[in-house]
Amino acid sequence: MLVILHHHMFFIVTFSLMDLSVYQYGHNFLTFDTVSLVPYDRKLVDTLLLSSKQLQWLNNYYEKIRQLLGPELDKQGLHEEKDWMLRNTEPFTEAGSSASVSSSSLTLIALVFALNNIV
Repeated sequence: MLVILHHHMFFIVTFSLMDLSVYQYGHNFLTFDTVSLVPYDRKLVDTLLLSSKQLQWLNNYYEKIRQLLGPELDKQGLHEEKDWMLRNTEPFTEAGSSASVSSSSLTLIALVFALNNIV
């Protein structure tokens, strides 16, 4: 049996809507906010198994990684790490578009350090 774990850390935060009057069950909603911004290994993502909504979530997550980490990696002069991040957060364009990209633990550690400097 092969088990692959990918730990994804979240904060629980208050969820706000523009118009809460449409909800009849109160105004105290909670949601999750991502803490760990690390791309999934593209070799492990089979987009044939994902719905369009799941694929959209994944692409939005990758865009969030690019927006938050890209400027920080530039600021720290980590150009190779940024190139790695950009390659590994390319959006999936269609079902079945998984890529074969290898992971590098050293680069992943650099991304984690960059994230720690943001927070």
